[in-house]
Amino acid sequence: MRQHLPFLLILIGMAIARFVILFVSQTHLTSDEAIIGLMAKHILEGRYFPFYFYGTSYNASCAWEAYLAVIPFAIAGVGVVALKIPTVLLSLVCLTLFYMMTTRLCPVRVATLASLIFALWPGLMKWHFQPRGYALYFLFIPALIILFLIIAIPKPEPSSQDRSVFVVETNSPYRPEIETTLAQKGGVPPRITEHGTLTVIEQRFASESPR
Repeated sequence: MRQHLPFLLILIGMAIARFVILFVSQTHLTSDEAIIGLMAKHILEGRYFPFYFYGTSYNASCAWEAYLAVIPFAIAGVGVVALKIPTVLLSLVCLTLFYMMTTRLCPVRVATLASLIFALWPGLMKWHFQPRGYALYFLFIPALIILFLIIAIPKPEPSSQDRSVFVVETNSPYRPEIETTLAQKGGVPPRITEHGTLTVIEQRFASESPR
């Protein structure tokens, strides 16, 4: 848990910063956002239950954001801030999923740094405040990657042996060096499992008995 503390601080800091920005400067709407707000209002009033964005037969994610906006509309009334609250919350969920995805591929320090960059990247910042259907796209990308990684690289069973595991690209130039080093330290060739473009290299070492 302690190793994830830096990310938790980043997450809390981003939550505070984004809600401050929301209440201070995000008090206006684009035309697309206004339509999603109208959809949410109609859903709340029970007048219409859309599956797609008004006027189109695609972009169902806009309708999903409208359904999410019904909750703050019912609590705080119809308004700009209430409409944007679900998008901000989804951005924090997306940041968490991005961190979880990165920790499955990289060390925790690298994942923490990558999450900080992702959270502060200017090109993505505005989409964390605009309910226009993109929030769910950002959410699904890391979620699906995590799912695929879980399927491709299952969690190993507990063992009394110490082990080292590396996940590298199958054609990585560092792969032979990693395999050679693990073979020298373990005394036997490491276990190698290829999953398409990714390869899992695992070496087990006998635990030293306490003296």
